[in-house]
Amino acid sequence: MRVAVQIDGAYLERMLAEEHNSPAVDYAKLVNKLVNTIATNAEPDLYLLRTYYYHALPWIGKNPSDQEIEMHKKKQGFFTRLEHLPRFDVYLGRTQRILNDDGSFTFQQKGVDVMLAAHMVEMSA
Repeated sequence: MRVAVQIDGAYLERMLAEEHNSPAVDYAKLVNKLVNTIATNAEPDLYLLRTYYYHALPWIGKNPSDQEIEMHKKKQGFFTRLEHLPRFDVYLGRTQRILNDDGSFTFQQKGVDVMLAAHMVEMSA
């Protein structure tokens, strides 16, 4: 049986930050462990088709600060490293800056959940 792993990168990052103080993750080992655990417990003939990783680059303004540029470069480098892992595909949505009533900004990913769901439906057909 073929299996595809889908990872919501922002959700995983948030959970790792909240629950485990943001440890470094070896994504190839994580996916292999997940697939091997399922194979051991439920389906012995699993074959990893692909891993799909979904996220978005940080928001960057028209006149970005040094901090925004650095965050953007760092995240782009991370995504590039993931893309070089065997059977890994990275899909990026966008980040939108939203002005709150109090004048502060909130940043939200757009399009990531839709991509993930669309791929899930497409693969199940």
